[in-house]
Amino acid sequence: MELATAKKVFKQMDVPLQAMQAKYDTSMRYYKNQNDITKKNRGESRADGKKQQEDKPLRNSDSRISSNYHQLLVDQKASYTGSQAPTIDLHDDGLNKKINDALGDRYGSTITRLIVDASLAGVAWVHVWKDEAGELRYGVVKPSQITPVYSDTVERKLLAVRRSYQKLDEDSGDVYVYDEYWTDTEAVFYKRPLGEGYDKMITNNIITTTDINTGDVTDQGNVFVHKMGDVPFIRFANNSDERGDLDQYKGQIDAFDLTLNGFVNDVQDIQEVFMVLKNMGGQSIDEFMENLRKYKSIKFETDGDNSAGVDTMQIDIPVEAREKLLSMLNDAIYTFGQGLDITKIQLGTSVSGVAVKMMYSALEMKAAKVESEFRPALNRLVRFILRYYGLDDNKPITQTWKRSMISNDLEQAQVVANLANVSSAEAIAKNSPIVSNWQEEVKLREEENAGSDSFAPE
Repeated sequence: MELATAKKVFKQMDVPLQAMQAKYDTSMRYYKNQNDITKKNRGESRADGKKQQEDKPLRNSDSRISSNYHQLLVDQKASYTGSQAPTIDLHDDGLNKKINDALGDRYGSTITRLIVDASLAGVAWVHVWKDEAGELRYGVVKPSQITPVYSDTVERKLLAVRRSYQKLDEDSGDVYVYDEYWTDTEAVFYKRPLGEGYDKMITNNIITTTDINTGDVTDQGNVFVHKMGDVPFIRFANNSDERGDLDQYKGQIDAFDLTLNGFVNDVQDIQEVFMVLKNMGGQSIDEFMENLRKYKSIKFETDGDNSAGVDTMQIDIPVEAREKLLSMLNDAIYTFGQGLDITKIQLGTSVSGVAVKMMYSALEMKAAKVESEFRPALNRLVRFILRYYGLDDNKPITQTWKRSMISNDLEQAQVVANLANVSSAEAIAKNSPIVSNWQEEVKLREEENAGSDSFAPE
């Protein structure tokens, strides 16, 4: 892509990029417990804020406390769906080992992070590349950096990806905006000073050609031929519409924050009892309080028929109405957020598996959407690995997803035991409550069975 063409293309792509950045930033603020209620405090929750209102002398408190529902619901979903990373099975022990080695130790944490990113932005992205040693690597890229280009067919094939991010140039000490454009064959690199338009964009010549014999750099350019066989970015969507979770319950969280902080401000502003003084005798308030505290007496003057004395006035805060509203909003947040409110779980001494599943039904529906979108994306990552090893990338891939939930292990074990005579070793291992890696369990069982037959009579 020529520089002039890149300027036009990137300028047209700025609208969806900025929309994604704004969406992601808002969701990330709520995830960090920096709801809109705390904007005045630059994201900090404070319960001692004050404001001066001359026309409302009884309204001085301005507490702004943020309710961290968003982080709770997103982490609950990520833990439930992905804390037990899905296992990959290509029905070949040798291939399975290659895949597991390539996925590495970060595989489990990567799945969890992808679910969090997808929940925040509606879609998460993984970049696949080869390092300087030629080893295959993959990593999560912030959704706010990515603008995808799809075909206009029903399949919506990924044609290209633009990645845009800010970074300090260590040589010049200036901050630049770096733009990368990746296709199925190559990548081109550009940069421009932060805050400048595309008229200041130049090629980022980071690709060098070296003479094998001398080791000298013979050429520099901004085009990189990656030989990955496809666009090396993988889309992990939150749902079919690529919508984030915050859209479902942001209004309810904001209403909860307003109600709660209004309650806190009322308690801070309104004293339990006010004294109404009549004909106080020219005393200042400080003198009045000193006499009351020291002498347990109050001095008054009478003037004709005007009465003197002290009356009390009490202002009641509508506690019951606000408690009811807060409870309703709390329920609405969990309902629309499809989460599990653990404060309302009441378990007896023995709970059936059906009852446990009913508690998780809303969360399971949300997790199922993520799983259905993640399955083809995860298959695509596996196919990148197969191509890297020069293997057939059309092999059938089986994924096994497990949920992290409260379960009745005794009941599950009884089911497995009752069906053991009519089930395969693989099915038993997959459904056993005490097995974490069913593939390893099947292998151990095969070794045990082989060992038990070694001394059998011929």
